Amino acid sequence: MVSGKSDAYKALSIKVRRKILDLLMTCGPLDLEECSKIIGIKPITVRHHIRILEQAGLIESFTLGREAPGRPRRYYKVIKRFVNLGFPVRRFDLLSQQALSALISKTDAKEAERLLKVEAERLGREMLKDLTIKHEVKTWNLENLKKFIIPVLEQMGSYPSIKENSDKTLNLNFFNCIFYEVSKRFHPLICCVHEAFLKPMMEAAGYVKESHDSYLVKDADYCSIKFKLKS
Repeated sequence: MVSGKSDAYKALSIKVRRKILDLLMTCGPLDLEECSKIIGIKPITVRHHIRILEQAGLIESFTLGREAPGRPRRYYKVIKRFVNLGFPVRRFDLLSQQALSALISKTDAKEAERLLKVEAERLGREMLKDLTIKHEVKTWNLENLKKFIIPVLEQMGSYPSIKENSDKTLNLNFFNCIFYEVSKRFHPLICCVHEAFLKPMMEAAGYVKESHDSYLVKDADYCSIKFKLKS
């Protein structure tokens, strides 16, 4: 089903649907029972959310031959196309592009990157400070990162998820790029600035960037930044 941005945005406004999408992205294809068991909610509830994700054009289903008498098993997988889940079309991105072009023309690309990263880190520190005070966080760690920082990134519209790896690294995945339009023209500058914004929060939780593994703006299914424990 072809669907618009507003349908996708509404579909992912519910946390459990983002969990289902993340699960299918990393472990799919899966059937209904498998999704239900892994996420820990009833199959009838999973079916409801999956139907909404299908209607939004984010996932699709297919059947395999019968393994036993009865209906063939139906599997679900993420559609391999990017749906920009940004806000309704506005022209703030044009102003951003003009401002970036002016900055680069007055300095150079390297100096522009440095200045923007400094400002992004400052904003990241301010956000970390505000969250520390608001939630009375005494020590930042992975648990508090998930509890307090990830929800704020969700509210910003980036739809993040954390994938913990067996080697104690983790991948911070973003299923929507709030800078997508600008990043198409100024990649990898904007991605570097986004990393700088995340840096204070990730370092407070004990992690440093190892690599940027994939980019939505380069037609990946999601942006993925790998972090490792600080030495």
